[in-house]
Amino acid sequence: MTNGIAQVVIGIALAAAIGGVAALNPGNKPHEEVAYLERLAATVERAKVLAPDTRAQLSKLTNRYETLLSDAQLDLKRQKALRRIRTVMLRSAD
Repeated sequence: MTNGIAQVVIGIALAAAIGGVAALNPGNKPHEEVAYLERLAATVERAKVLAPDTRAQLSKLTNRYETLLSDAQLDLKRQKALRRIRTVMLRSAD
């Protein structure tokens, strides 16, 4: 029971962090955006379970960062971070 509650709390905190950072990121700064995605990917990978609301927020967020970047190396990092996030989302959906 305690483990389940902890997972829910972690999921809610993760969803709040995702929404808060996305809302506070009004500018188009590709390097910062990719760094954010890489940090988010690391955080999501540490989560044992993602709540449905968290997966929904992550889905919206990853869709927002689909645009290709002009810097090829930076774009590759973006793609890898998005792939890491989506892998965890798929694993958690099962």
